[in-house]
Amino acid sequence: MTRASPSPADKSPLLILISGGAWLALAWFSWGVFAEATASQAPVTRVLLAGLHAAWMALWLWAIHNLVHQLASLLLPRPRLARSEAHAGAPVAILYLTCDDFDPLACSSCLAQDHGPTRLIICDDSQRPESRRAIDAWIAARPEPIAVSRREGRLGYKAGNLNHAIATRVEEDFFVVCDADEIIPTDFVSRLLRYFAGPGIGFVQAGHEARSDCATRFSAVLGPTIKLFHDFCLAMRNRFGFVSCYGHGVMIRRSAWQAAGGFPEIVSEDLGFASRALEQGLRGVFVREVTAWEAFPPNYRAFLAKYARIAGGTVEYFRREYPRLLASRRAGLVEKLDVLLTFSYCFGGLVTLFNILGALSLGLLVELEGQGHIALWVLAIWLLGPSTPLLAILSGLCGRPAKALRYLLTATVAYVSLVPILSARVLTQGWGRRSPGFEVTGVVATQSEPLLRYASIMAFGGCVLLAAVLLDSPALGPLLCFSLMLLSGPLMTLSERDGALGLIGRNCSFLPFAGLAGYLTWAI
Repeated sequence: MTRASPSPADKSPLLILISGGAWLALAWFSWGVFAEATASQAPVTRVLLAGLHAAWMALWLWAIHNLVHQLASLLLPRPRLARSEAHAGAPVAILYLTCDDFDPLACSSCLAQDHGPTRLIICDDSQRPESRRAIDAWIAARPEPIAVSRREGRLGYKAGNLNHAIATRVEEDFFVVCDADEIIPTDFVSRLLRYFAGPGIGFVQAGHEARSDCATRFSAVLGPTIKLFHDFCLAMRNRFGFVSCYGHGVMIRRSAWQAAGGFPEIVSEDLGFASRALEQGLRGVFVREVTAWEAFPPNYRAFLAKYARIAGGTVEYFRREYPRLLASRRAGLVEKLDVLLTFSYCFGGLVTLFNILGALSLGLLVELEGQGHIALWVLAIWLLGPSTPLLAILSGLCGRPAKALRYLLTATVAYVSLVPILSARVLTQGWGRRSPGFEVTGVVATQSEPLLRYASIMAFGGCVLLAAVLLDSPALGPLLCFSLMLLSGPLMTLSERDGALGLIGRNCSFLPFAGLAGYLTWAI
């Protein structure tokens, strides 16, 4: 049984060592293959391929680390967490956050707790008067006493809302943070309290699954992402890495919030808080046995807005908060490395884009210099790296092969289609050219999403396809598949429609792979 308040030495370096060793072995092997395959190429082409190899290895470093954690969650027993009844009767405040996206069903679940001394505070950042009136009317119709925290403006986004409510309304030693779309079980508070088994535990993060009661056709297919992420990506971090707070479905010790200086007023306030708490020697634990339910983005626009916010917010975290964590003597090396390797996914789109542009440049050089085609192993740069982390988590759907196949194809197309937008967000925020933004997913989901809104994504896909064909790129097959993903992804905006357009929107993810299969059949 692991201790509830682990020191840095208690975090095992085993998975970091396996990840690093596997990555170095792959780098050494692939470099040897690269050197042999490019020996007859012109110097300029060899330099370009060296750059592509470096980008490939950057992508593989993230992919291998995540794959190792996923395999460990399959093969190793989950670390047992210490529990205590020391806080069984402690008062708890539940902070329900809303910003023009109030959900009566979700909020009601906060009132249905079996833990007696529990108090609900609605942290209302709504800007629309009708949204505020709806909340006031709902409260007036309830017999329970419910507090409301409101402020002027939205300075600091979600972090500002939380800090204001905690500073002015919360006196309890523990508080729970719930998002507007989150439903928690009746024993949520009472069970999470048991995992504060020592003073070094700053927060306890619960697991999540997708809500089915509000699922759309779009979210019904991609909703399993939430469960797969919690089952395979977080389970081993209590023992082998950094446990992050994910901003909802989490119970926090008020003293930890004070020690961290409150939630940092950045977009990824949850990651920033967990990082600052760790600087003070306070750690979180992840409890998969306690499960809450959240809504997956109901349409493509909300999906894009969510991940653009996450990518930009993570870049902001690395700029503003990560250097502090690196300098902390209370954070272990394993945790510092795990943060870097895990959350560097925000740069994945940019690295992929670099590979795509490199492939087009390579095609131009091949044509100008009249050289032969590059060895087939180079094509794996664009095919294998990004998909590696999916291999283990698909075991969670292996009992339903049809559902697993649809999920795999749809998720691949949906996430790859975000590459141009996420790359632009990372570049502009990384250079300080863009101020961080916080679009509320629930609000964005209610807005219209005309297909023309995604013209830039589709235009970029069309340009990649045209250039690959005209240049007779050595990576024409993968580039064909990639460009078709950019052209197909935005078509998912049609998923909720009836008739032929809806049929196209729900099945457009098959198009890129059909195109790739057709190309390979023709090439062979």
